Amino acid sequence: MRGSHFQIALLLSTGPLLWLPSLALANSSTKLTERQIVKPLEAKKPVSVVKTNAPLKPTATELREFRDLMAQQEMARWAFWMFIASVTGSLLTIIGLGFVWRTLHHTRRTADYAEQGLQQNQNFINKQLRAYVGPAAVNYHYNAESGAFAATATIQNYGSTPAYKFKSNVVLQYLVYPIDVMPQITCDESDENTLFPSMQTQAPNVLPIQGDRLTQIQTSKFCFFLSIVLEYEDIMGLKYREKSGLYVTGQANSVLWNSSHGGTMTFLYGTSEELA
Repeated sequence: MRGSHFQIALLLSTGPLLWLPSLALANSSTKLTERQIVKPLEAKKPVSVVKTNAPLKPTATELREFRDLMAQQEMARWAFWMFIASVTGSLLTIIGLGFVWRTLHHTRRTADYAEQGLQQNQNFINKQLRAYVGPAAVNYHYNAESGAFAATATIQNYGSTPAYKFKSNVVLQYLVYPIDVMPQITCDESDENTLFPSMQTQAPNVLPIQGDRLTQIQTSKFCFFLSIVLEYEDIMGLKYREKSGLYVTGQANSVLWNSSHGGTMTFLYGTSEELA
């Protein structure tokens, strides 16, 4: 009995000693876990930078990137100024084209004026050198005994050069007075000649007076009408046609019908045209 009591007392006295290793092991395990948790937190703390006076040397990659950046900035700066220069050049080109256009415009006007001046000089020379052919005088003659009316046209070249291929047609006829329609006379069947400067030629024409024509002319119901058509070519090869019309009528000349007499016909019209 005493032995069992002794075992129980020994166990109670040595029990706490047996528990101490377990408690120590548990305590150490708990501390290890806290260190494992705290250590990563401490690793996330910012690293302190140590200030030194030694210069930092950039790497080759950093130098290359810096140089590329500087080159791009320089290119951008030059691109801007090139744009400004291009715009300025374009404006100067437009202004230059405007001056060129004005110069060409004034040059063309000067050329036109010069051409007009040359044309005027040529026309002046042509007028100075061309032939001028026209009637110098037209005389009529009434013969009471024969009862005929005669008219003679004197044609002259007033120019300084000959009139080539000259031909004329002089026609005397009765017309109702006042004259409303001019007779159409041509030179198609006339002979061609050369009429030199100051040279004259005459074209007589006789018209018999029949019935009461004389009384009708004296009372101004009819008239003697003389048509003159002249065609010629000048030294420049230009062709011309001259037309003239003259007449006689009225009581003012009634004294002329009683005896043979002569006089000058009244000029009615005259035209000049250049033929193609």
